[in-house]
Amino acid sequence: MKKVILFILLAGFLTTANAQKKSYQEKKAKENTTYIADKMELNKKDSNFLHEVLLEKYTSVSSQIKGNDLSKEEKKAVYKASYSVTSKKLAAQFSKDEIKEIFSLLKEINANSKK
Repeated sequence: MKKVILFILLAGFLTTANAQKKSYQEKKAKENTTYIADKMELNKKDSNFLHEVLLEKYTSVSSQIKGNDLSKEEKKAVYKASYSVTSKKLAAQFSKDEIKEIFSLLKEINANSKK
């Protein structure tokens, strides 16, 4: 039941999001999902679910941080809360080991993008 409700909410969100121009968060979610899906050999269903979770994460973090003049510690708290929420959402579809691998790959992507 929770999965059905989540799917309906995500489908509604996608409909609204697709009507707008692609944002930085959408591009980042797509690139990261593609990279992770390739590395983990995810099927289309898992890949789509991961994309939705990452897009929601990036959009949420961006809205909490941008324009709010937060300190480094406040930003760190937002990122930490985001990690926790994202982990819980991913647990609906992935095992603990898969979630660890996803976050490890995300860390790898971020490290490579900073170079």
